[in-house]
This record gives sequence, C-alpha cells and structure tokens, in this order.
Amino acid sequence: MVFATRLTPRLRRSLRRFDDGKRPIAELNRLLGAQAERSGGFRPSYEQVRRAVHASRLERTPQYHRIVVELRVLPPERTIARVLRRLGLRRRASPMFVTACYVRAQRGPSRPADAAT
Repeated sequence: MVFATRLTPRLRRSLRRFDDGKRPIAELNRLLGAQAERSGGFRPSYEQVRRAVHASRLERTPQYHRIVVELRVLPPERTIARVLRRLGLRRRASPMFVTACYVRAQRGPSRPADAAT
C-alpha cells in the first residue's frame, strides 16, 4: 500500500507557478500529480494540494481587517407604544442584527504624497 507523501518544496514552487488564481483546484491537482510522477515521486493527495492552494492564494491576497457592525432595528416608537399601552403590555427589547464585513488594509502612508509637505 502506497500513501501520498507531503508536497515537496519543488512541488510547492510548481504549484505557485501553475496557480493563476483562476484554475480549479482539481486541475492543479492533476498538473502537480503529473509533475510528481515525471520526477519519479508519488502523486500528492487532493487534500494536500487543496490546503497548499488555499495557503498560497491567501498569501497573495491583500490584507483585510474585520469590522463588526451592530445594527438595532427600532420600529416607530409612538405607534408601538400606544398599542402596547392599550394592551397593558411592555415593549420587548429591540431585535439586534450583528454582521461582519472585511475592509482591505491600506498599505503605505495614510495620506497622499503631495500633502506630506
């Protein structure tokens, strides 16, 4: 029984050369497998290639910062308050929605070059 080996440094370099960010991981897996067999090694497993592709693509992407946005949705106070008072009820806490968005980190100086006088 033969197990797939880890990606060698040579295969990692080939992966960076093959991957333009648009090719599917399955195609990259086939290319790397053929490269490994030509050099006399074993084909790497799909999982190893998938992880290496994701790590490689993450290194090439710009940095992003996570911003958490909290949004409270409040209905018009007067209408709800009137209805609740008539029913003898109190108003419940307002619904809250929390979401996260990612903003690209700015590289270099934070102000334009011509303003640096």
